[in-house]
Amino acid sequence: MKGIYPNGSGWRVKVTVAGQKIDRTFSQRDEAEKYAAECRQKKPDPEPVPPIAPASFLRQAPGLTIGQLYRRVDDKRWTGNPAHKSARYADGKTARKASTGNALRYVEWCGDTMPAAEALSDVTVTRFLREYDAKVSGNTVNHYSAAISALAKEAVHLGIIARKPEMHKRAVGAGRMRWFTDEEVRAIIETCQAWKFDRHAALFTFLVIMGCRPIEAYRLKWASFKGQMCDLDGTITKNTTPRCLRMPEAASAAVEAMGELSERNQGPFTWAHPGLPATRDLWGKLREHLSWLGDDAVVYTFRHTCATRLVQNGVEIPRVQIWMGHKCINQTLRYAKYAPAHMAECSSIMNDLLPIDARRYGR
Repeated sequence: MKGIYPNGSGWRVKVTVAGQKIDRTFSQRDEAEKYAAECRQKKPDPEPVPPIAPASFLRQAPGLTIGQLYRRVDDKRWTGNPAHKSARYADGKTARKASTGNALRYVEWCGDTMPAAEALSDVTVTRFLREYDAKVSGNTVNHYSAAISALAKEAVHLGIIARKPEMHKRAVGAGRMRWFTDEEVRAIIETCQAWKFDRHAALFTFLVIMGCRPIEAYRLKWASFKGQMCDLDGTITKNTTPRCLRMPEAASAAVEAMGELSERNQGPFTWAHPGLPATRDLWGKLREHLSWLGDDAVVYTFRHTCATRLVQNGVEIPRVQIWMGHKCINQTLRYAKYAPAHMAECSSIMNDLLPIDARRYGR
């Protein structure tokens, strides 16, 4: 048997069990074989699992302030998350309007040094939301709630609080629904051309036809255009919902014009970040020159105009949803009220279905 060797007048057993070398001598061979067999059948004792030393942040968690918790979540979930960077704006200041900015607003309201357990209690969160209910729209309050929920989720994970605070979703209003008429769009673009802002004229033409969000146009690369197709993948769109659209002639012409007016090493509209002073200054001058623009008209209004025009011309809501890149059809349904012709058609159909003499209901 392997591991048994003659040793003078006896027999020697040399085996390794559980990493431990065993060397014993027996006078009889059968005793040596029996011992060697027992050694080979013996299972090693499980090694004791060393206790996991709590990480420094877990030891400190109960005493974390809301400011410290925010910075941890911001680094883990928002600003410091590589997967989130592709969805962020180019300049850091504008990016603070996203989730991290909403969370920071709550931290500033609480005070950086307030204990996280107190800041994320039902009482404190309810006070904050009630205060802002009277100041901002229901949609904005919901954004605040989502940011607070992210902070609370991490607090539960660290054992700071037992559960997330209760936050009821607010009703969302119609939002800004200003849109441009054909004459207004023409006046804006012709004014830009007259002032030698040809690049902005091309940008506004592209936005109103394709219905892109301004930030999506800014992120487009030359590789996003394949013939007449415009490919807005998940890294370009705001909600990571991709869409590939065939460009009408005017939109293609605007993109081709940008090939002559700007560098071709990035994208046609990478110069036109909505938050940059050049775009803001031009829009301010347009408001002064075209008094009918008003404060409710912004660059984003070109997107509203596209959706409104599609609905007004009889395009079905699901198709408008795909063109606009809305993740939820409820967003698209906000534009249904701009289809008066279709509403009149419904009225006519019901009249034909139930022909009733209205005089029977007279006095």
